[in-house]
Amino acid sequence: MRAVQYVDRETGTAVGEVPDPSPGPEDVIVAVEACGLCGSDVHALQNGQPEAGAILGHEFSGRIVALGSDVTGWAEGQPVAASPIGSCGKCRVCARGIPFRCPAVPNIGINTQGAYAEYARVPARQLVALPEEVPVEVGSHAEPLSVGSQAVKLAQGRVVLEASGDVTQGSIARIAATGVDYASSGALTHSAPNFDVALDIDA
Repeated sequence: MRAVQYVDRETGTAVGEVPDPSPGPEDVIVAVEACGLCGSDVHALQNGQPEAGAILGHEFSGRIVALGSDVTGWAEGQPVAASPIGSCGKCRVCARGIPFRCPAVPNIGINTQGAYAEYARVPARQLVALPEEVPVEVGSHAEPLSVGSQAVKLAQGRVVLEASGDVTQGSIARIAATGVDYASSGALTHSAPNFDVALDIDA
């Protein structure tokens, strides 16, 4: 399959051919239809953090094309989004509520191969089913929107917004739904399309 791989700090990334992933017993293979470019990906590349050959990309959606032998409740062709955060759900780290630090299960596109590729391997427990009436590419926004929503939930009070991307849009959606007080630094006005979205959700 074709994938965008990290080369080195000077080169950045390059498109190349890599082997197709195969599912483990509890995994599925997703044919990626959309994958967002997160600021953390940009910073990682700028700082030379990934290992050579790494495939980034953790905000993605697509359709299942293969199932592991122990996977139930999912079907080939089913549209899905995915949580990139790995978690065994059993260790002390997961019990403390910081699953992204789980030593047993890696995070997709962060410390295991991600979705800047034609196919991605995903543990079935990290899938989120998409309704058939929702365009598959919309599912790629699920992860950043959930980050914004969770940030507002954890704030438990006034919120200051200083950006204009998907995470901020998720924050605004949560604010509109719950009535939390907030202030904006004005960064929303730097991007006309994002500003229009903010207006649509009553920012």
